[in-house]
Parts: sequence; structure tokens; C-alpha cells
Amino acid sequence: ETPKFDIPSAPSIPSTSTFSVPPVVVDAPPPVPKAPLEPQDVRDARAREAKNKFKELDAEAREVEKQAKIARDIASVAKKEAGEAKAEACETRPGGKFVCIRPFGIGY
Repeated sequence: ETPKFDIPSAPSIPSTSTFSVPPVVVDAPPPVPKAPLEPQDVRDARAREAKNKFKELDAEAREVEKQAKIARDIASVAKKEAGEAKAEACETRPGGKFVCIRPFGIGY
């Protein structure tokens, strides 16, 4: 026969709809006074100079990126050639191309 356990009932929560949150008062920071605007011609000239500087730097960056891509392509070709040369050198070593057991300091 199994022992009997008395389980206490869950506490009852009174249902009230009078839940309220106190109002939150947020003080707005004082407005920052704007400096008087410069004439439109001055602002246009500054924007034009900034745009021209951006164009020059962007063209320079694109040229560097182009040179980097060329260098990366050359390095990729060299890596492929090195892998082929290693595979060829390892063909006659114990373990073949996949394991290629070779002495330390051999350089590949």
C-alpha cells in the first residue's frame, strides 16, 4: 500500500484591479543654444571641400585595393605551385602525398 501525503493548497492571490504605477517625472535637459549659423555660401564651400577630399581619398583607397588584389592573386598562384611541388616531392616519401613522412628542417 502506498503512503498518503497531504499537499497544501496554493496560496490564493486576491484579484484586485487597483494596480497603479506612480508617475515617472523626467526632467528634460536644458536646450543647448545653437551657435549662429554661418552664411550658406560658407557652409556650401565647406561641404564641397569635404566631398572633394573624400573623392581623392576614395580614389587612392581603390588604387591600393586594386594593387592588393593583384598581390593576393600572385600569392594564391604561388601557394598553388608550392602545394603541387610538395605533392610531387612527397610521392616517393614514406606515407605518400597524404602523410608524407619527412625529416625535420627539410623546408616543406
